[in-house]
Amino acid sequence: MVESSSPAVDLPSGTDARRADRFALPAVYAAVVAPFVIAAISLTRERWYPVLDMAMTELRVRDVGGTDTPLIGLPGRIGDFPDQGSHPGPLSFWLLAPFRWITAGRAYGLQLGSLVINAALSSYVIEMFRRAGREIGAAGRRGELVGALVGLAIVATVVRGYGFDLLAHPWNPYFPLLWWLAILIATWRVLDGAAWSAVFVVVAGTVVAQTHVPYLPLAVSMVGVCAIALVARARREGLDSVRMPLVVAGGLGVVLWLPPVVDQLVESPGNVSMLVDHFAADQPGRSIGLVSAAELMLRHLDAPSAIVQLIAGPEAFVELSMRPDGSIFGGLVTLTIWVVAAWFAFRAGRRSLRSAHLVLVVATLVGWFAMSRIFGAVWFYLTLWAWATTTLVVAAVAWTAVVWWSMRRAAAERMDPSERTDPSEPEAEHSVPKRSMGAVAVAAFAAVVAAGAVVAPFGQRPPDPELSQGLGIVLPNTITAIEAGVGPAPGPDATYVVFWQDATFIGAQGYGMVNELERAGFDVGVHPTWRVPVTPQRVLAPDEIDAEVHVVTGSYIEQWRADPEYVEVARGDPRSASEVAEYERLRASVASALADSTCPECVDILDVNLFGVVVTARERQLDADLIDDLERMVDLGQPISVFLTPPGNSF
Repeated sequence: MVESSSPAVDLPSGTDARRADRFALPAVYAAVVAPFVIAAISLTRERWYPVLDMAMTELRVRDVGGTDTPLIGLPGRIGDFPDQGSHPGPLSFWLLAPFRWITAGRAYGLQLGSLVINAALSSYVIEMFRRAGREIGAAGRRGELVGALVGLAIVATVVRGYGFDLLAHPWNPYFPLLWWLAILIATWRVLDGAAWSAVFVVVAGTVVAQTHVPYLPLAVSMVGVCAIALVARARREGLDSVRMPLVVAGGLGVVLWLPPVVDQLVESPGNVSMLVDHFAADQPGRSIGLVSAAELMLRHLDAPSAIVQLIAGPEAFVELSMRPDGSIFGGLVTLTIWVVAAWFAFRAGRRSLRSAHLVLVVATLVGWFAMSRIFGAVWFYLTLWAWATTTLVVAAVAWTAVVWWSMRRAAAERMDPSERTDPSEPEAEHSVPKRSMGAVAVAAFAAVVAAGAVVAPFGQRPPDPELSQGLGIVLPNTITAIEAGVGPAPGPDATYVVFWQDATFIGAQGYGMVNELERAGFDVGVHPTWRVPVTPQRVLAPDEIDAEVHVVTGSYIEQWRADPEYVEVARGDPRSASEVAEYERLRASVASALADSTCPECVDILDVNLFGVVVTARERQLDADLIDDLERMVDLGQPISVFLTPPGNSF
């Protein structure tokens, strides 16, 4: 975000300037795309077996284009299991489907799709800044370059802050992160006169709102800001000035919201009704409320801590979001400086600068409200979007400081010509060297943060590597046993129900087994209890089941081995010897700490529902170190076995 009444950068003239112009802008775009390319290559080195939500996601992506094309999003904490609702819409599945097709049905296609889409969004943000630099700086290609460099600095900061564990992971809370950054920039451009950017805001806003419901109020607010801006422009300049952008944006908005509307009409209850019932029935104490939300927002406005973390390493935004006891002091400092900057911006009379602050004020206030509606435990992924807003707040403050300094110098030079080296020299020419130094500073900062972003994806691994690896260990033998008709298995043409009893992570690898056996071409499904997460069309009636595949972990394994009717066809433990020792050490420490906490009953379920203990510990706000140890135990995983049984043995 750069604004000036004169050229913002002085590049060499003549042939050198043309050569610099020719190569500089492509280099900027290459710099922003490079880390995504590196991540895409790194992820090909290890096969990914999606588990839990990502297995559910791939099942739905696989359905796109067929008679069971999804009309709603992924199940969420909306209502009560097994009748919970889902996030509003299916657009993320539809966007990922082509990448799964071009990778021949591999799970890697979902990661590739996430990376390509995020690279495109990053390029879009830089393009918006490039155009803004040309219009605001009034310096042609030179202004474009400065704008593009500012965009690169912002995108690279956000990419480094989130990291590729998130940006290569197409989970529904992560998928919208860069979409939200692009929406904020596009909304600013609409207020700045770029009416066609409203089309992007509507489309992108629909994508994020359908993918993860916390984005719904955020997206609606930005669409509302754009609508108000276009209506105001129509009143000033006539309807013809905005007619086509309004028609196209409105038409696309209606079309893209048809899938959840169809679901609402054909299902009983429809998902829209379930969402309304869930969020409208706000009983006392059910949501965290405005006061707690204000503290949460301030922790996400903590720019000083974020800057320190960004220097230390990648994923700074994730680290800060995972601190439930983080300080609000840094956020108060950022907010205070921002209020002063915004006050100056609205007094200074610069439309583009005012527009930037206005968009961010609306986004922050609506974000505060959205945070206040969080029910239950405040998981870090529910508020990650706020760091994109904070990054732009810092950029807007920096831009305001540049404008203030430029105005101050201009005023001083008009009042005291003796300060010039050559009083006869034109004012603009005299100030060129300082603008050049500013451009060099912008370029240097952009280069540093871009380099940090490029380094981050080297050695990138798939999501949930321990759970994925454990599933990968037992899958080949399971497939071999089914094909060979081992024990009660009738063979590859039979119908199998998949069931799980998981001591670690609420059936994560069980969902993964459904997905992998279906990928392998087997006819598999689940009991009605899992009709929402695994989709209704994959539910099997008792008379359809020929045999059962049971995925069992941890302490449950010995129980299943004790029954001679259950045939163990695969077993494994993804942990190394040192990790097994670490798990046992943590278990002893955690059990002792839980016994002395406000949740002594958690000790009784530690070996049968580890993730349930994590949830309870978070809800009761137990010691942060205890929660960290519990989450480390989940990450380490436990042994996994697969049993084949005759039908009727699951419960």
